[in-house]
Amino acid sequence: MTACAQGHEYTEANTYRQPTGERHCRECMRAATRRYQARIRAEKKAASANTEKPTVPEPTKLPLGIVPYGPYPKLPRRIPRWYELTAPAPTVKELELIRRLI
Repeated sequence: MTACAQGHEYTEANTYRQPTGERHCRECMRAATRRYQARIRAEKKAASANTEKPTVPEPTKLPLGIVPYGPYPKLPRRIPRWYELTAPAPTVKELELIRRLI
């Protein structure tokens, strides 16, 4: 095949070859990139037009240590390290038992 599905010629300047050997038309890749970027720009513009700025309540004078919006959320527990997830080393008695069974 000497042309892509859109009719662009597969020349050295217009052909991109992947490491796997597949070939792609650079002109079609540019067009796809332009369509993608235009869609992303339109989505960002629509999202920024639809969002209302959050209103900030007026500050109140509260005693020190009291938070007006409730207590702080609990922090997540620490994620265990890989060596904490492994089984403990066998004891001497367990090793002797294993040797007898083998």
